[in-house]
Parts: sequence; C-alpha cells; structure tokens
Amino acid sequence: MSMYRVYPPYDACYYVGVDLGQTNDSTAIAVVEEPVYVHRIDGWVPYAPGWHAPDALPPHALEAAWLSMLRHGRPHAPMLSARHLERLPLGTNYVDVVARIKTLLATSPLAERRCCLLVDITGVGRGVYDLMRREGLEAIGITIHGGSELGGTAEGWSVPKRDLIAAAQVRLQSRTLLVAAGLSEADTLVRELQDYRVKIDERTAHDSYNARSGKHDDLVLALSIAVWFRGFFLKYQDANLDGQMTKIPTVYNGRRY
Repeated sequence: MSMYRVYPPYDACYYVGVDLGQTNDSTAIAVVEEPVYVHRIDGWVPYAPGWHAPDALPPHALEAAWLSMLRHGRPHAPMLSARHLERLPLGTNYVDVVARIKTLLATSPLAERRCCLLVDITGVGRGVYDLMRREGLEAIGITIHGGSELGGTAEGWSVPKRDLIAAAQVRLQSRTLLVAAGLSEADTLVRELQDYRVKIDERTAHDSYNARSGKHDDLVLALSIAVWFRGFFLKYQDANLDGQMTKIPTVYNGRRY
C-alpha cells in the first residue's frame, strides 16, 4: 500500500475518509474508488476499452492504463463508487479505531493499490492523528470549520464544511458517485443524507450544515471528506485528461449497481 500525506499521486485509486467519533457519535469510515479508463489504441492490453475497476486489472495493466490516460486523455467525469461504509460501535476507544483502520488498509484491494487516508482531526482528532502517525499511517489531517476559506495546516488542510458536503451532494445528484445498495451501511447513509439540513443565519447570511437535532452525520462526513479531497486536488488533472481525450467510444465496464 502506498499513501501520500498532503497531495494525492496521479494514479491514486482509493480515498479513505474517516470521521472520528466522540461521546455521542460513532467513528465512520468510507472508501471511495476511482476507476481507470482503458484505451485500445496502444494495442498492449487484452481488456475491452472503457472504465474498469482498479482491482479488476493486474498491477502492470493498471500502471499501463494510467500512462495511457496521461498520454491520450479519458472521458469526462470518472464515476466514483463508495466501495466500503462502516460505523464502529459507539464508544470504541481510539487505539482500537487506529487498529481497525490499519487492518482495513492491509486488506485487498487497498493493500495492492495506491490510496489516500483522510482523517477529520477537528477537536479530539489531533491526538488520534498523532497515534496514527506513530503506528506508521501517513494520514492527511482534515480540520473542518464553519467559515469559507480553505487553508493549509501542519497536518494537512483546513476545509469549510460547506465545501465537503457540497462535493458529495453534487456527485450524488449528477450520478457520478454511486453507492452500492448491498453495502451494509448504505441505508444508514441514505437516512443521514435525508436528515441533513442547511441553515441560514439571518444576521450574518452564513450557511451551516448539520444533521437534525438528535441525528448523526458521521457517514456523510466520512464520505464527503474522501470525495472532496479527490475532486479538489485532481481537478486540474481532470481538465487536462478531458481535453486530451481522442474520439474513442466510451464504454462503462464497472460493477452493477
């Protein structure tokens, strides 16, 4: 497994978002997968042209597919997929949380593909982030705030909550983020999204994003962190790849949803 601390590599395939639990919320983990586009024009690969899940290609073919995309481009807006959703039991101590994340990252397909680990370090999360670092996890720290400015921090990035939530909402509404119905926490995620509310402060005209009173938003935040990071830091790469795309038929050969 290869992980990067601040910026994603050009060939990252998985983005692992973690929202750390506190007294009344569980720790939530979301794994978002990005497919690769296979071109037929180089004549090297025995796979049908189109989008492929990264774990469907052996490592040498995956690397060749990325090099081919950098050379020839790819269709617009790769389809992201939520491959894993998990809520740890309420009250799970942070040592066990870190152990669970290490176990997850050591399992296939994450162990064999490049991935980015993104952790909400707002509040108590800084101590857990330090624990992750001691355990050898190169996590990127995401500090969530209610303002409007994006900034860098010693651990990673300081991000407005509105940006995180909007990133996931836009993807879901445009159907470029798929959540497999068979995931054990898919129904929980849907309920959290339904319970989410945007509130406008009449005095300041500022907006805030939170679950309804008594409800939870841990899965929404874990998913949003992963989706936002992927979109924000690869938007220029996306524009370049879209602009290079030659006239090759687009075929989606991913999983069924």
